[in-house]
Amino acid sequence: MWSPACTCAVVLASALGELPDGLPDFSGAGYRGGAPLPERAAASGASDLDIRNHGALPGDGIDDGPAIQAALDAAAAAGGGVVHLGAGRWTLASRVTIHGDGVVLQGAGSGGTLLECPLSLTDIAGPSKNWSWSGGLLSIAPRPSAEPLGVAGAAPGGVRAFPVVLEGGVPPPRPGEWLELAWYNDTGEDTLLDHLHGGVSYPDLVFAELAKRTDPRLTEWLRVESYAGGTLSVSTPIGLELRSEWSPRLTRRAHISECGVAGLSFLFPETARRPHLKEKGYNALTISNAIDCWVRDIVVDHGDSGVGIGTSRQVTVDGALMTGKGMHHPFTLSRSTHCLVTNWRIEAPHRHGTTLTWGAHHNVYSKGWGRDLALDCHRANPFENLHTEIEIEVTGRLKQPLRSGGSYGRGPHSARGNVYWNVALRFLAPVEPIEVKGLAEWPRGVFVGWHGDRPLRLAAHEGYGLRVVGTGERPAITNLHEHQRAAGESPAGGSKGD
Repeated sequence: MWSPACTCAVVLASALGELPDGLPDFSGAGYRGGAPLPERAAASGASDLDIRNHGALPGDGIDDGPAIQAALDAAAAAGGGVVHLGAGRWTLASRVTIHGDGVVLQGAGSGGTLLECPLSLTDIAGPSKNWSWSGGLLSIAPRPSAEPLGVAGAAPGGVRAFPVVLEGGVPPPRPGEWLELAWYNDTGEDTLLDHLHGGVSYPDLVFAELAKRTDPRLTEWLRVESYAGGTLSVSTPIGLELRSEWSPRLTRRAHISECGVAGLSFLFPETARRPHLKEKGYNALTISNAIDCWVRDIVVDHGDSGVGIGTSRQVTVDGALMTGKGMHHPFTLSRSTHCLVTNWRIEAPHRHGTTLTWGAHHNVYSKGWGRDLALDCHRANPFENLHTEIEIEVTGRLKQPLRSGGSYGRGPHSARGNVYWNVALRFLAPVEPIEVKGLAEWPRGVFVGWHGDRPLRLAAHEGYGLRVVGTGERPAITNLHEHQRAAGESPAGGSKGD
């Protein structure tokens, strides 16, 4: 959690070989808290299936979606399995979903398995403004169900045990199961919003929408170790303190785990880029209510949106390339925690690049490259997330890297404590010395080792609790996430060994 001592703007000349005090611990981000990605389905006795056995043929132009869905359902019914998409050009003209634990959709590599996607979500399911930011041709999601479980009592952030009063008649938490913990507004007092933004003052209208909403301000999945005597013990520390006025509630909600998508390309038609919020929904992949899942080696060409992860934990995306026309959201992390997006490239023009929104926290974007990249905090309280080892290619006049979106009434772009470590800007054309703007909407943000091949300046605005360290120098610690993992710091939110 954020150190309360960091209450004013600080500019340090050099701390590039050691960590500043009070940084969040990101070492537990990713699949199983940082474990290597599996090569196949994790379920014991998992089967191998080929979509050819369900009537699909590559290169015939006929929709292979029904065959893919049939194979995915068969794998789920078998308790898990790998559905193989061999090399070739397949047609995906309908939506498909992985519903069962331990199911993997495995291609022959992003250069070998090509999914021709001729239709948008508007064409398939009808018009909806939601296609501009949600939905995908391929989804990883459970069949929904939810059971209110109880109310959590007061506890400081970072603990692994706290009191819980159960609803009458509900089965108590079981060791090993995952539960969803949610925090809510204390409407009128708004102390939760104030806490999430580090006590930094902004005009009241900035929070006008958030202050009125009745949905959770943030959620987090927690794995049960035990429940006895009214105390719940969980495997990893909670990401935010619990106060009674924030009505922290536990829910037994359906989720999906040990699922993956690997080795394929989504090829959408080369349509013109549409106006903002008018996209038709050429969207590749969405992941919802998922824990310990992964995506590896994918390409999205001419899409509107690439990979969207919502209400999930410990999901890894390793090796994703975005190309083609202008995109809306290449990557989105919403209401998700401890996810890792690594080894990625955004070559396509885009409005929002590495999006964080709706209470996302303790997530990591690592080892990424983007052309005119937008480091997008999309309002609605994303806090204590990390960007590290990022390179931005600037093609002409600087497009500000901290350019973000989201409705004005959802708070400043960022909540407290988001960290940007080792960000390099490479300019293709001569420019004057550059000032990176927008830091005032990153309360208690940490900006370490921003540098480039032109002079660079980041203004440390007074009153926002910013820390700007080592501008103009590449830090000796090039990747904060990997450094924290190697240093063996406590896995704040990982599930190592589970």
